[in-house]
Amino acid sequence: MHVVQPAELLDQGDIIKKVDIFVPSSSEPDCELKQHPARIVVLSHGCEIDELESSTLLVAPVVRLSASDSGLAGLIRKGRV
Repeated sequence: MHVVQPAELLDQGDIIKKVDIFVPSSSEPDCELKQHPARIVVLSHGCEIDELESSTLLVAPVVRLSASDSGLAGLIRKGRV
């Protein structure tokens, strides 16, 4: 596990630009995980982040809309996804 202490307090919606995430190399159940640099957005609520006992932070990768399937991109633009 890799832990980095941020310079400022985190809040919901913050985007962290340089984080290494681990993605499966294939769809096989026991496949190797590969390290991949990414941007992430913090999804956890501020009150969850502030809890001293919490060691979990809910995040999601940030991707360009142009990298999405055109059908999915259209649904995102319409606010349906």
